[in-house]
Amino acid sequence: MKLLVILIYILLFNLTVFAQDVIILSNQTEINYIGKQAFFLEDQSNQLVLDSILKPENQSKFQKSKLDVLNFANSPSTFWIKFTVSFSGISDPYLEIGNPMLDNVSFFYPTQNGTYQEKKAGSSFPMSSKEVKLNTILFSLNQNAKTDSTFVFYLKIKSNFPLEIPLLAGKISKLAEHQSFRDSAFSLYMGVMYIMALYNLFIFFLVKDRVYIIYSCFVFSIGSFYLHLKGYLFYFFFGEMPFLNFYTPTFASIVPLLMMFFAASFLKTKKYAPFFHKGFYVFVLIFIISTALNLSGDYAISAPLSQLGASLLSLYLFITAIRTWFKGSPMAKFYLFAWTIYLGSVIVLLLQINSVVPSNAFTSNSVFIGTGIEVWFLSFALAYRINLLKKEKEDAQTENLKLIKEQNEVLEKKVGEKTYFLNEKAEELQQSNEELAVTNEELYQTQEEILAQRDLLENKNVLLEEFTYKIGKSIESAKRIQKAILPSKEKMKELFAEHFVIFKPKDVVSGDFWWANQIQNTNYLIVADCTGHGVSGAMLTMIGSTLLDRIILVLGITEPSEILEKLHSEIQNALQQEKSKNSEGMDIAIICWHYENEDCFMSFSAAKRPLYFVSDRKIEKLAGSRKMVGGFWNNKKLFESKTLTLPAGTTLYLCSDGFTDQNNVERNTFSEKRLLNLLEEIQDLSMAEQKEILKNQLASHMEGTEQRDDILVVGVRI
Repeated sequence: MKLLVILIYILLFNLTVFAQDVIILSNQTEINYIGKQAFFLEDQSNQLVLDSILKPENQSKFQKSKLDVLNFANSPSTFWIKFTVSFSGISDPYLEIGNPMLDNVSFFYPTQNGTYQEKKAGSSFPMSSKEVKLNTILFSLNQNAKTDSTFVFYLKIKSNFPLEIPLLAGKISKLAEHQSFRDSAFSLYMGVMYIMALYNLFIFFLVKDRVYIIYSCFVFSIGSFYLHLKGYLFYFFFGEMPFLNFYTPTFASIVPLLMMFFAASFLKTKKYAPFFHKGFYVFVLIFIISTALNLSGDYAISAPLSQLGASLLSLYLFITAIRTWFKGSPMAKFYLFAWTIYLGSVIVLLLQINSVVPSNAFTSNSVFIGTGIEVWFLSFALAYRINLLKKEKEDAQTENLKLIKEQNEVLEKKVGEKTYFLNEKAEELQQSNEELAVTNEELYQTQEEILAQRDLLENKNVLLEEFTYKIGKSIESAKRIQKAILPSKEKMKELFAEHFVIFKPKDVVSGDFWWANQIQNTNYLIVADCTGHGVSGAMLTMIGSTLLDRIILVLGITEPSEILEKLHSEIQNALQQEKSKNSEGMDIAIICWHYENEDCFMSFSAAKRPLYFVSDRKIEKLAGSRKMVGGFWNNKKLFESKTLTLPAGTTLYLCSDGFTDQNNVERNTFSEKRLLNLLEEIQDLSMAEQKEILKNQLASHMEGTEQRDDILVVGVRI
């Protein structure tokens, strides 16, 4: 019976295949990216199998790709890809997936009896299991290559690595030619990188300056890292040890650390920018945490943390270079030029990885172009540094000779003064003339110094404006990154028909965040207030949101009190709080509810944040635990879940303390009591009207004052 159902589905698809995009393969077909001729389906449950995919209700969910190269960025979902191939007398047809770092790839192809067979490949499998042993993923289509035949194929892909999926189809000989060209181009790039590494290593042995050995290691690590990402290390050396691919974040942390050590030595940040030099310790801590998480097997947090750390470090090094340039570092201008090119290429790559810009030959290889130019230019700059050191030595010798000459002149002057005492009148006349000459010289020097100070001040004002603009752009980028982790307006509208969100960060980025989802007919709403605000608070929001995704969606922990217990221990581990005794953490409240018949059953648990709810026009409050999540305290169970049965129309409110703690010009806070009274008064209004009243009341209260903390209020009517 099961076989009959599959045969019927395949027949239906073959009847409608001409209404879809068909890939025609013949001996004359040139290889092309087939992304725009493919269809995809996202399986967020990671539970679907091929039999489920073949059902009509799932077939209707497939979406047509609009890109030559499919790109789903970093995603915990499984993606199914469907494409149709019409064979026209082609010999040895193959499908190539040009991303060797995909973990698990299953290829389903139809057989003679109408069923589907499965082949598996990916970076989690040894090289010996591959159908074609290359650094890319290849699947043969030969078993279906009959004259005038058309078949539907499926791919099932799930990966911890970014889901960029370049698909190529054609004869194996043409695919081999294409691979040969890519190998040649990449070999040229690697030759440049390793030649520059050896060149600077040779310079180190000549001049004994540690900056050259650091730079040599930095260049070697960049080349080796990209050799790993393109699958060549796996192909040539570690083919039977695929588990090493899951330590990519550790490898990715070594490159920025060497990049930072080189910048500190090359720019002499300890001398020209001591404050920024101390900031390097923060990034060392970030990459140590990322490496520790990766080595402990927590790839879901370590990978985005290492990416975020590398991005922030790139911007930080750019700002540090500007600072050292202002302070007179002679090598800063070379570093700024090279780093601007490299930073631009990294931004393009990150946008491409996260599917903000399409994947193509330029965006996929932008970082190779950027690093190649940067390495060549900095290598020549280091060669120039030798001449600069030689010139500094010569200037020091010249200065010493000048000092000896001046001392001789002073001795001669003293001898002359002894002689002038023989003629008192001549001495007095000479002194008068000398004093007049000195006075004129001092006046002239004072005038020159005033003019020079004026010009210097004007130049610094121009540079300060440019610097302020660039800082603003960098913080705006951080704001967009944080916005991406928060639930979108569309998702909130899908989950909650009646709701509102008031979100007012104190700075550009916020230490408050919310999390919402629906799991097995149960709605979840979480509001958290992290320690601090601005950049420090925003980093905690990213860690907190990522951990909630892992705890609820991956580990399947759904009880609110258990979620808080697990979140507390994960934050302690991530921030190493048992060793450092730091107190970073968050105040957080969790509610979840589901419906049985006409009743609504709600569970609530919180750390230092309450739940307000209004039923039958009466406001009530549920308090949370007195302990925050995170920070150094024992793991004795302190979080409890409270359950309630609520009637339809009940309104729920979760918020951070920013709203009630906001002061007015008289330094009086808005207060919790006033907020509760206001919520009780406006219950008959829609959620949109409630939001406007709350915003207006807050604006009126804080008129003439500054916002003192991040503000977040979420309301939902069930």
